[in-house]
Amino acid sequence: MATQLRVVLVEARTRKSAFLREVVRQLGLEGTNVENCRFEELAGRSELQGKADVVTMRAVRIGSEFWVNTRNVLRQGGRLLLFGTAEDMERLSLPPDIERLFNDPLLTSNRSHLVGLQRKN
Repeated sequence: MATQLRVVLVEARTRKSAFLREVVRQLGLEGTNVENCRFEELAGRSELQGKADVVTMRAVRIGSEFWVNTRNVLRQGGRLLLFGTAEDMERLSLPPDIERLFNDPLLTSNRSHLVGLQRKN
């Protein structure tokens, strides 16, 4: 039996979320929902607590509130993919229950990196 994939796209800007909704509609991506809110708002919803297998983020300020919100949504053993500059990813301070899996460059021209993290079991 195949598992139904559920995807939640979070975009705080109304115009961008409208664009994402249209893409989802045009491509017929069943099980995909676009939420027009900030991640912090989404992380507080009880129906999403500990449900995410994978969370991806870009252009976010990473502080203690970020880690609280991420842990609220990410299941134990779940993965977090962060996109950012090499400098930001190198000085990333991880809480004890999050481990770094990899830190790979994406584009050398803008020094962007992808960091893979995992919430420990």
